Amino acid sequence: MLKFEYFLKIFQICSFYGKTQFKIKKVEFVKMRRAALERGDDKEYENIVMGMTQEEEMLIQSKLQEIIEKIGLTEMDFQKNVAYHGQDQMKGMQIMQMQQ
Repeated sequence: MLKFEYFLKIFQICSFYGKTQFKIKKVEFVKMRRAALERGDDKEYENIVMGMTQEEEMLIQSKLQEIIEKIGLTEMDFQKNVAYHGQDQMKGMQIMQMQQ
């Protein structure tokens, strides 16, 4: 198991990277979203919002995959760490805060 502070640092790095990279793409998404809203196209608006969420998650996931490969973990090993550290309520809360 990874020590919790290392585990949390990985989450921080991935979250920061995802949010930073997404900021670049978000500008275009917001333009498209506003245009759909002005047209009253709720379905398109919903699809754009869903796409925004998926894009940010994909950026975070790709950085996570890169990091865990570099430190020699498999995705399953990392998920075991998530489950292990998530059992502790305080640690679980910290993990959830990193994901927001």
